[in-house]
Amino acid sequence: MESVEEKRSGHVHAHERTKGGLITMPFIFANEVCEKLAVVGFATNMISYLTEQLHMPITKAANTLTNFGGTASLTPLLGAFISDAYVGRFWTITVASIIYQIGMTCLTTSAILPQLSLPPNGGQLAILYISLLLNALGAGGIRPCVVAFGADQFDETDPTQKTRTWKFFNWYYFCMGASMLVAVTVIVYIQDYVGWGGDWDPNRCHVPLAYYVRIRYPLYRHLDPAGSPFTRLLQVCVAAYRKRNLHMVSDPKLLYDNEELDASFSVAGRLLHSKNLKAAIVTEGDDPKLPNLWRLNTVHRVEELKSVIRMGPIWAAGILLITAYAQQSTFSLQQAKTMNRHLTPGSSFQIPAGSMTVFTMSFMLATIAIYDRLFVPIVRRFTGLDRGISFLHRMGIGFVISILATLVAGFVEIKRKQVASAHGLIDSPHATIPISVFWLVPQYAFHGMAEAFMSIGHLEFFYDQAPESMRSTAMALFWMAISIGNYVSTFLVSLVHRFSAGTDGSNWLPDSNLNKGKLEYFYWLITVLQILNLIYYIFCAKIYTFKPIETNRRREGDAAEDSVELASCGPRRESAQVTEEKLSNHVQGIEEESPMKTFCDSCSIVPVLFSCIGAAFKFAEYEYCFKVHTLVEASKHYGTLSNMLDVDVENGTVRTRGSLFRNLHRVRQGLELLGAIFKNFCLQSLYGFLKEAASTAYAQVCAPYHTWPFRMAVSAGMCTLPRREQLLQKLNETEESAEKKMRRYIKTSLLVIEYIDEL
Repeated sequence: MESVEEKRSGHVHAHERTKGGLITMPFIFANEVCEKLAVVGFATNMISYLTEQLHMPITKAANTLTNFGGTASLTPLLGAFISDAYVGRFWTITVASIIYQIGMTCLTTSAILPQLSLPPNGGQLAILYISLLLNALGAGGIRPCVVAFGADQFDETDPTQKTRTWKFFNWYYFCMGASMLVAVTVIVYIQDYVGWGGDWDPNRCHVPLAYYVRIRYPLYRHLDPAGSPFTRLLQVCVAAYRKRNLHMVSDPKLLYDNEELDASFSVAGRLLHSKNLKAAIVTEGDDPKLPNLWRLNTVHRVEELKSVIRMGPIWAAGILLITAYAQQSTFSLQQAKTMNRHLTPGSSFQIPAGSMTVFTMSFMLATIAIYDRLFVPIVRRFTGLDRGISFLHRMGIGFVISILATLVAGFVEIKRKQVASAHGLIDSPHATIPISVFWLVPQYAFHGMAEAFMSIGHLEFFYDQAPESMRSTAMALFWMAISIGNYVSTFLVSLVHRFSAGTDGSNWLPDSNLNKGKLEYFYWLITVLQILNLIYYIFCAKIYTFKPIETNRRREGDAAEDSVELASCGPRRESAQVTEEKLSNHVQGIEEESPMKTFCDSCSIVPVLFSCIGAAFKFAEYEYCFKVHTLVEASKHYGTLSNMLDVDVENGTVRTRGSLFRNLHRVRQGLELLGAIFKNFCLQSLYGFLKEAASTAYAQVCAPYHTWPFRMAVSAGMCTLPRREQLLQKLNETEESAEKKMRRYIKTSLLVIEYIDEL
């Protein structure tokens, strides 16, 4: 069995390289589809089964489902802990599937046997509760592990596979949504017209197929569990508390680092130091060879804790979107019940109110497909990112769309009540109002689109930013956010119902007659809360620091090369670190009559620096690259810049738009802009944020040549620039090394600018 060191270095056996990859995806997706058919098909109409088949009182049935939902939302934490600490994701999913099958078998048996559908006694209730408990335990093992296990099939140390991970999340969610769509249509139809035994019997196909998935064991790529991550986090906390009075060391090399000690849970790479790592300071009482981990921890272990803490605010921002989404199964459903649900005026078929979620799922699936096939390839041309946009931007788009969903829902409710009032149906809560149920489609559609952006972005964020040894736990946090979002919805509804009650019996959310309520106010309350949540999220995303990780990047052949990257930031960083040095070397050869190609080669090195600064300067990067390209093409016809400019002067085209003279001036402007930004950035006392440094530089260099609308657009784009600390991490530089290289660029670029001015 190969060692961890062999995995890290990339020298693995040939058969190991064939494990994982796209070949495993059909089996993983098939397992997830069957699991979702079983879960959603069972949960959609469970309240009807308990009240109609088991003859439970509605309050007891509702409490039973609430307790089951709460338990099923907590068990993923248990399943994630067992997976990360002890048995691994594969065997956790396998055992959980068996447990789930036992629970489904018990439910199916109770639905088929007539004696178990009578008013239940103690023994029959015991069968029901045991079945629900087994289902909750099974779901707890499957939910947090299957996503992480699927993403594990792509080797992060292999650049040819790493870019496929974000596609996996898209198609995983697509398969999950498609299976849910089948569950709320086909399975619900079977429940209503065939019987509950006929419904749950096909649901049991989940585990026989899961067994087939398990026999494909040799195909999978497995990451071994590395012990309890919670113990390591606790050790870091205790060590940090014990050393709370120590002063931070000035040299990061003095911090404790032990690659062998961290090898089992840093296969994809070790986390690099940032700051405030007191738990990693070696004191006189510490033994680095045999460390007491309750007193001394490695940099990697401390950064694991910091990664988890940094994820907290972003995780919390997703809760309110679930709260808004939850209204589809409550108040939106009640709205649908009062509306005309016929497909056409003369049609006898009515859309079941509970089936309106079909529109949510359909738009979610369509959005995922369009996002993956159209949006990403187009946006990739502008951002340079393989995934089109980062997961933080993707989540932000989801938040905005969710705001539109609840905003639109309020206006639709006003329209519904206006029609009810016009037809004298305000006091008839059970009457059908002559307004088509398709008025509700926009809000359902927006919710589906929001989920396609936000939920998948959330999954990407958790997997990418969680410590390697805690990815199942991170997936459990995703499900916990969904649980808390539903609880927040319950709390919000109760709060509004209580405090909106009037002395005349009026209420925003009345108990019996929705026509007399103010549901639109409730929707707009959620809209306002979501706007505040969006502001909070933008602030959190703005200050968020991606985890810096040292990786072993596999290149063509068997050679491995160490590099440092900022998780999820892209491939250009290594180039950025040597750009100033390359430019300096090129400029040394530029003289008054130097070949034009030498000048163009020097200028062609610079664009990567625009990319590192941020998206606000993407247009400046494109313009600079285009102008340099025109000069490169011109170098095929002119020997020197001086010769090229002489031709423009002779032809009188010096000031003509698109002339080589003007293109050269734009190149000079780009060089000067970068120099001004770096100069301002080095003035720490004046410019603590990149936005301030860049805004001042833009005003000095470019603004006089731009129109007012263009200046306003640039000003708005400045808000997307990274903070000072984020830029340093993106460049993988300290304050001292960054300032040294920036000043070298300023000096070097000034030589090029002076050379252009002399011409």
